[in-house]
Amino acid sequence: MTKVQATGVTTVNDNQWHHVVGLRKGAELLVYVDGVFDARNSLSAGYDLSGTSQHNAYVGAITDHTDATGNTLEKFYSGIIDDLRIYNYALSDPEVGYLATKGASGLYFPLDSVANLYDKEPQNQKKVNFKDLAILADRWLKQQLWP
Repeated sequence: MTKVQATGVTTVNDNQWHHVVGLRKGAELLVYVDGVFDARNSLSAGYDLSGTSQHNAYVGAITDHTDATGNTLEKFYSGIIDDLRIYNYALSDPEVGYLATKGASGLYFPLDSVANLYDKEPQNQKKVNFKDLAILADRWLKQQLWP
């Protein structure tokens, strides 16, 4: 039986509230802390999620899976876990950021659009704007798009 766990690198034992997300995207386990990507872990090749050979998932403890009754739980989390959610799909970076900030601004996510031509705006201010339009207009008809 293959053990699978997602581990991050950010220390969260500082007596502050933290938003932690662990998610699976394909063969990777991703960890986010306070809406920001923290670490990437890989699933072993051929890891089976068919539901026939996995052990239970635990929040706030780990197990070595040597006892089917779960009596081998260890490293118990000391603190408060609140608002635990399980989704049936992998959240996107902006969704993780939105959940971490309750929709407040402050986190920056690059614009994944070919329309964003000008990329020198300060962080948190990158938008498709008139600077992008000016670059597009300047390039208009300068590039031959047909034979």
